[in-house]
Amino acid sequence: MNTSTKQKQLRNTLTSFYNNPVARVSLEVFLSLGLVIFLGLFAVQPTLITMSNLIQEIEEKRELSQQLTQKVAALSTAQSELAALQPQLALLEEAVPSEANVVKILKIIEKLATENKVIITTASLPQVPEPSASSSAEQTQQDLAVQVVVTGDYPAIRQFAESISASRRILHIESINFVLNDKRGTKSLSASLQLSAPYYK
Repeated sequence: MNTSTKQKQLRNTLTSFYNNPVARVSLEVFLSLGLVIFLGLFAVQPTLITMSNLIQEIEEKRELSQQLTQKVAALSTAQSELAALQPQLALLEEAVPSEANVVKILKIIEKLATENKVIITTASLPQVPEPSASSSAEQTQQDLAVQVVVTGDYPAIRQFAESISASRRILHIESINFVLNDKRGTKSLSASLQLSAPYYK
């Protein structure tokens, strides 16, 4: 009898407890919490992973945007510097051109000879450069050898040599040899100049 009475009391106590609204709410809260945990693990987790990936991608794109902004600023600076140096580039091209241009070199030498009152007796090139088929981005310096023989008095030949050295088109005097000619009692001075004209190819 004691056992059945105790069981009845326990049943009555549990029934009254579960009939109590607080117990029902507690059970609903427990089930809701379990549902939230379940949804958090299986439903919300992919969304959180996607959000995390999106945040990381936004950060990477922000860094890329900053790098691109820096590159644009550097290009803008380079462009303004190039615009400032543009007039000097024409002088550089005139001094050391991107092609040999043999005719122009010979015209410069002829003009300087006329200005300094010396006579060109011979002008020769040991080798005529071939025109470059394609203009590559990376060019190397080449030297065009020119041999010129002039006649005149010593001050005129000296002035001619100085004019060659001071020419806007760079012409290096590698060597100069003087020869005193005596033909039938008439003496004349001639000079053989070995020149090199640098250019890029």
